[in-house]
Amino acid sequence: MKKIFLIPATLLLLSGACTAGGGSSMPDVETAELAYDNGRYSTAQTICDSIVNSVGFDSLGVDRLCRLALLYSRLAEHHGDEEANTAQAAHCFETALSVNADSTLMFMAGAPVEEQARLALISAINEGRKVPIRPDTLDYEP
Repeated sequence: MKKIFLIPATLLLLSGACTAGGGSSMPDVETAELAYDNGRYSTAQTICDSIVNSVGFDSLGVDRLCRLALLYSRLAEHHGDEEANTAQAAHCFETALSVNADSTLMFMAGAPVEEQARLALISAINEGRKVPIRPDTLDYEP
């Protein structure tokens, strides 16, 4: 009798957990991570792109934005346009910093060493984009 009750209760709980996102139709970062982990790089790329291009991108939260930045940096290594994926990773990380810089740095500090290296590279790219380009001080004769 307990088993008969537990199965519907478990299904009800799982269905409630699946819709707990407020009914948002935006794909989740977890789905993209799962696709990447299973070697479905094109699917992960499509999901990431749809998340970034969605209306609620800025409200994802620091954790998801940082994870999305890491996923884009991994995709840059294994799939698609390396420069575009690196730029998207930098955009996600910059958005996370603008949402809450302290939480972003805490995420970075708590990440595994390999992920910290990726985040440090993304952070350096963001910092480099902010530095104004100085004209060359030497005059060259053609």
